[in-house]
Amino acid sequence: YASNGLIIEFTGAGTVQRYKNTAYRENLTSTFINRNSYAAYAGISLVLVTSLLAKRLIDTEIRAPRLATRLVLVVEQIVTHHWHLAVSWFVVATALFMTDSRAGILVAIVGLVVFLIAMGFSRSISSRSVRIFAVSIIAVSIAVAWVSGEDLRRRLLGGTLGNDSRFAIYELTLDAISDSPVLGMGYGTYPQVFELYRYDRYEFLHPARKAHNTYLENALELGIPAATLLTIAVLAIVGMCTAGTRRRRRDPEYAAAAVAVSVSLGLHSLIDFSLQIPAVAATFAFLLGLGCAQSWSTQPARRFGARQSEQIPGTRSDQAEVPMQ
Repeated sequence: YASNGLIIEFTGAGTVQRYKNTAYRENLTSTFINRNSYAAYAGISLVLVTSLLAKRLIDTEIRAPRLATRLVLVVEQIVTHHWHLAVSWFVVATALFMTDSRAGILVAIVGLVVFLIAMGFSRSISSRSVRIFAVSIIAVSIAVAWVSGEDLRRRLLGGTLGNDSRFAIYELTLDAISDSPVLGMGYGTYPQVFELYRYDRYEFLHPARKAHNTYLENALELGIPAATLLTIAVLAIVGMCTAGTRRRRRDPEYAAAAVAVSVSLGLHSLIDFSLQIPAVAATFAFLLGLGCAQSWSTQPARRFGARQSEQIPGTRSDQAEVPMQ
């Protein structure tokens, strides 16, 4: 998807697949219409490629007395043995910065930081190795941002992440929530509810199909109790993955990546609707399930099996204790 977006951007095709893109012609959106939605998806991709690089470097076990020497060895390993992941990382990062989505890029960076912190708590890698890997990722990120983020720098200097119309939508959504806080207005009814409440206010010359805040939209449609339980259910799985980064001695990258992506998308959902895009939601669900499944150690099961084999007559351990007659 990142390569697709870069080809469209550099050729000036201005299309989404074979359809003309009329929404964000000046920004990279890949196969998405909204640049913020693709930025969220690219942020997921960036965390995953980073986790694959981390796994390869952990398996390599680079050792050197000096920090500078280890950093050089890390770069050498990536260039010589894992160049395909390095190229993938560069392509995805370039596409991400060329979306010019301030919030999308910010939460992607937060996701990378969370991943590195989670790996720092892991027992399978030393904190020093994490610091070396973090320095490498930060240095490359700054370089990519400087090369491909000219429009982004201009947008960052030109204003804040939010705008008046978005905050006005939040205000209207809160008014609607207060009218039915327990049962909500009905799942999927936000566009119709918005039309009922907007009246003739000057901020709402056009209808809004999304609240640009998934939590507020859930509260309006489902009611506060159900929306709270839905959020808690997801947080419970994220909590399992967080514990898994510390529990697992082998392959903690899966759980760490799931935690990082969850934090990234969770923050983005405060100011946009990335998790309401099917591609983002399906990918997030898959990764969260994968991270949860890889958050449990297999050692307790082995010990339990060993104790059981000692107690069950007819097993090898039981037969070994019977003297030959």
